[in-house]
Amino acid sequence: MTPYLYPISKQEGSMLEMEKYRRLLKSSRKTIERLRREKKELYERACVDPLTEVGNGYALKELSAKLEKLPKKIKEGQNDLIAVLYVDVDNFKIINREYGHRGGDLILKEFVEVLRGLFQRKADSIIRLGGHSDEFIVVWLARDKKQTEEYIAMAKSFLAWVRMPKSNIYFSASVGSAIGKLGRETLEEIIQAADIDMYKNKKGC
Repeated sequence: MTPYLYPISKQEGSMLEMEKYRRLLKSSRKTIERLRREKKELYERACVDPLTEVGNGYALKELSAKLEKLPKKIKEGQNDLIAVLYVDVDNFKIINREYGHRGGDLILKEFVEVLRGLFQRKADSIIRLGGHSDEFIVVWLARDKKQTEEYIAMAKSFLAWVRMPKSNIYFSASVGSAIGKLGRETLEEIIQAADIDMYKNKKGC
């Protein structure tokens, strides 16, 4: 028996086309959302040091570019200071020899947790300098210079002799600092000043 084929009316054909278009649009939206998520994940991975999970050199470039644009948006006295701490773990080569590179990596990760404990604010940026470095910087915007100097002094005092909570290892870190004016000095110039200050304070490593 030959099956009877019902012809599709013009209205039904239009409805089928609309349904096909709707499904295609839904699929396209899902693809766009997935690509956006993947792009964001790739960007975040590119900005994060894989060992310590803080910012890396790429994140520093991004932060520098962001700060260059801020002076146009911020009025005088509204977080118009840039504060930088330059932190160098003392005698890290000795730590690596004593505990091996794997042990040294674990100690660096612990040290970063100590830094995170000191700098918990959302605006605080902790960045590891170089892929195999024991040097870090902390960058934040501030309003009151005196309060910022007091906060820096507290951080320097704390990092002068640190106990790692998990490994129970004691060591020190040399810390330099600098405060610059947003729009007057670049982040690179302030980091350089903090680096010079750090070497003045370094304990003969």
